[in-house]
Amino acid sequence: MRFALFAIALGLLASGLASRPALAATSTASFGVTATVQSSCQATAPVSAFGNYATAGASPVSVSCTHPTPYNVSLSADLTASAAMKMTGPAKALLGYGLLLNSAHTNERGRTAGMDTLAGSGNGSSRAQASYSQTAQARYVSSGAFADAITVTVTY
Repeated sequence: MRFALFAIALGLLASGLASRPALAATSTASFGVTATVQSSCQATAPVSAFGNYATAGASPVSVSCTHPTPYNVSLSADLTASAAMKMTGPAKALLGYGLLLNSAHTNERGRTAGMDTLAGSGNGSSRAQASYSQTAQARYVSSGAFADAITVTVTY
């Protein structure tokens, strides 16, 4: 009988040490993901050389805005105190010029939205906005190099 009890105890011990499949528990959760794309615009403009006196030129102004951001591009002179656009030259001599909306040189380009600015809607890529220039023909202009700085403002 002792042997039988010993065999039963040994059997119970062996069954307790035998490997059993592990049971896994799972838990799930979810979370929200959000993003906000801000409207943005960026303008670039290279130096525009008008060339010799009494000539016309063109300045490409590029605007890149996120889709579908509406925008308006205006131009204004930096170095002159008056509203008239003038380049400063030797001995502070002034040379008048204009920035125009079209190659026919009929519409001045400026700062008033809906009148003398260019409007558009962004599509995520750069769009060229040509600005045409014309120096004023004046009888008494000093010879030399003249310059001004133009501020390109993109309102969106």
